[in-house]
Amino acid sequence: MSYRISLILFISVFLLSAYTPPKTPLSSLPAGTPGPVKTGVAGLFSTDPDDLALALITLQEAGSQGINAAPFLMDLLDDTTDLRVQGLQTVSDEAARALIAIGPSIEASVARLLSSSKPPVRAKAAFILGQWSSSVGIDRLHIMALNESHPEVRINVIQSLGKIKNRSSIQPLLSLLSVKDEMAAQAVVNALAAFGYTAIKPLTYNLASPDTMKRANAARALGLIGDTLCLNDIKSLIHDKEAPIRLAAAEALGSIRLNDAIEPLITMLSDSDQKVSRQAVISLGRYPHDRIIIPLVEHLPEFDENTAIEAGNLIKEMEPSVTRDALNHGLQSQNPQTVRHILTLISETKWAGFTDRIIALISSGHPTGIKLQAMETLIALADKKAISVMQSAVKSPDKRISARAVSALLTFNDVSRETATLVEELLKDSDPQIRLMVAKALPFTDSYRLTPVMSDALSQSPYPEIKVFSLKSLGRMQYSKALPRISPLINDPNESVREAATEALVEIGDESAKDIFITYLTDDNPVIRSLCARGLSRLNNTESIPLLIKTLDDEDAKVRTEAVSALGQLKAKEALNPVINIFYNDPEEKPRAAAIEAISLIDTSLTQSFIIDGLKSKNPVIKQAAISAASRYPKNKDIMSYLAGLLNHDLSSVRQSAQESLTKGSGKKYSTAEEWMKWSLSL
Repeated sequence: MSYRISLILFISVFLLSAYTPPKTPLSSLPAGTPGPVKTGVAGLFSTDPDDLALALITLQEAGSQGINAAPFLMDLLDDTTDLRVQGLQTVSDEAARALIAIGPSIEASVARLLSSSKPPVRAKAAFILGQWSSSVGIDRLHIMALNESHPEVRINVIQSLGKIKNRSSIQPLLSLLSVKDEMAAQAVVNALAAFGYTAIKPLTYNLASPDTMKRANAARALGLIGDTLCLNDIKSLIHDKEAPIRLAAAEALGSIRLNDAIEPLITMLSDSDQKVSRQAVISLGRYPHDRIIIPLVEHLPEFDENTAIEAGNLIKEMEPSVTRDALNHGLQSQNPQTVRHILTLISETKWAGFTDRIIALISSGHPTGIKLQAMETLIALADKKAISVMQSAVKSPDKRISARAVSALLTFNDVSRETATLVEELLKDSDPQIRLMVAKALPFTDSYRLTPVMSDALSQSPYPEIKVFSLKSLGRMQYSKALPRISPLINDPNESVREAATEALVEIGDESAKDIFITYLTDDNPVIRSLCARGLSRLNNTESIPLLIKTLDDEDAKVRTEAVSALGQLKAKEALNPVINIFYNDPEEKPRAAAIEAISLIDTSLTQSFIIDGLKSKNPVIKQAAISAASRYPKNKDIMSYLAGLLNHDLSSVRQSAQESLTKGSGKKYSTAEEWMKWSLSL
């Protein structure tokens, strides 16, 4: 059996219900037909996918010896049935490959199919003739190229003319340069380019056509030919009054791959039409990077946002040794747009070697926006010099610079007494942007120098956003000394403050919050209700189980989800039936997924059927939850074997999760699905 056949993986259960066997009777197969060909033709009459796929492969491998199978294969050229076998496409595609393998000895028969009433047959016939570079039927192909109404057939015909390369096809193809269909136009351009030198002169004549589309496509074809004879004609178009012509010239100068095209492309970076300048950027990407980096950087301020992104993506692909000098020079530019684009690039790529230039920008004469971006870039680079720079920048007379420096120091968790004092001042600033810039950084620090500042803000600040970020930080730090100021805020008039206060109480996890969680488990705000359920779970408060069971009827899915999770963490056996009801009947997927986890935490002796139902679910969220929960059943043969079966799932995420769950549950480190299945069946 051939190498290709040995690699084919068949799907075990699949009926080719849409497949129609050849109309040519099997009995008409001539005597003396080689045995493998006979077997292959017989297989074409089978509706079993394995047999049909094997038959088509056999006939493809028979080559010219399969000539007697040609009539049967031609009958299948309009059959678009998907074989659903790895490595194979449709019946029509595979039949065409088998005919191609037979060779041009049957070209006359295939050419007759160009007159078929069925578009797929005409398309495949043209394709096959193109693969053979056969000129049989060339006149018919010319007519079809000009008049065929079916788009796919027409494109196949045009492509085949480019493969056949009969000189008589040049004129019909030239007449199609103005075709409106974009895919057909591209096929024409490619086909004419395939003729190479022979097509240069007629294409050059078409550059003078009054038809814009014809001129543009002629230029594109000349570019693809890539001959030095084409270059001057294309260069003559870069200042054309019509933007579509200049756009085509930019494309062609990229396709031609001659270094003499670089200078005209650089000129086109300044084109008034951004589509043209963007194409010039794309085309320059095909040339030596050291020749194009400086012009790209110099033209950055002229580009619109999309073109600048295109240029940036191109620069990112270059070696740092090529870009470093040009970018360092660009950072010294007095044009803010140039600097802005370069800082964005450095921040995204994390390129080293620019720190000193970036630091200089912070004290430069550039607008504040550029200085702030320089600070952001320095932070993104995680450079050791950043902290000392920020320590100096906090003294800037520009309050926005000072505030950003302070917030950066909070992010770096570098809080001196002076910084803490400045934080206190800035949190009271009348400018909301200044206040927010500093407040947003509070949750990133765990400096106890700031706890008095944040605690005071809870009772003294008139700004809700300051309270919210202070609460987030104090909660993350589990700063229990602030509880007397946190607890009252659950009654704050601002809902965001109430939610942040409740979350802080959950994070701190102090027993004193128990009564608050129980009281506000029925609050009007669903976020607070869900947080209270989580808080009771964190406190391991089993007294609240009856209340949490009632909460399973909450109208909000998030609340139900947290209640289910809490009951699972509390291992509330009395909640098992209500949680099972959530798994089967809740209208939302997240409570159902949480129910699977809870069921496995509450009881593993009587709940295997629910876990298996979760593993069978077509809902990816529920399936993933069941896979995770399954790790708690390492001695359950049914669950483990089903989990092992998921190692062959279509989705890689499912396969990976199943592998992780099996490893976690069993402690084994098998590497193949077969090993896991063998282990699971041994339980």
